[in-house]
Amino acid sequence: MEFCHLVGKPGEAADALAQAGDELHTALADLKTQLARGNPGEVRLTGDGELIIPPLTAEGVPAEADAPARR
Repeated sequence: MEFCHLVGKPGEAADALAQAGDELHTALADLKTQLARGNPGEVRLTGDGELIIPPLTAEGVPAEADAPARR
């Protein structure tokens, strides 16, 4: 329970699943918006339905993710 509190997640499984479902729906809505833009350098679908996810640039990597990579 203490870990759940530290990471800001519910301690009860049903609540955690509901929260995860909400987060998934939000992420999918964001992805749908991104795909609708169709910008070539961003996440997009090709004409035959292939999902293209370009690599992150160096400036797009958060510092907390970069530090372990340097170790």
